[in-house]
Amino acid sequence: MKRNKKRIIAAVAVIAALAAGGAAFTDSIIGNPVTNGTTAGYGTLAITGATVTDVNYTLSADGTDITAVNFTFSGNLETDTLRLAFDNANLGLCTHTGITGGVIPSGAYDGTTSTTVTCDVTETTTAATSLQAAVTNN
Repeated sequence: MKRNKKRIIAAVAVIAALAAGGAAFTDSIIGNPVTNGTTAGYGTLAITGATVTDVNYTLSADGTDITAVNFTFSGNLETDTLRLAFDNANLGLCTHTGITGGVIPSGAYDGTTSTTVTCDVTETTTAATSLQAAVTNN
């Protein structure tokens, strides 16, 4: 009985170590291209005020910088305000051509299911480990 108990404890310890190791990797933004080799996948995303269905990143030509964050939200978010930040920094307003004061412009909604928004950013791929975003209704 003692021997079985030791094996069970050892097995639980191994499973816990594997789970902890796996969790460490879920908070990283790394390669793993999603489309055309120029976007990176994301590890975590904390968002309030909206339901995000897809996020990907546009990278610089050499892959060392994230130059844009591309969001797809469920539903119509036109005229709502989008803020974002990497690594729990203070949230800043989304900026991009056609976006003023972080307000999601008309035409971002596809008319049936989703709103797509691109925000320009400058973040090194080695420094970015998480992304936070918030949408407020105007």
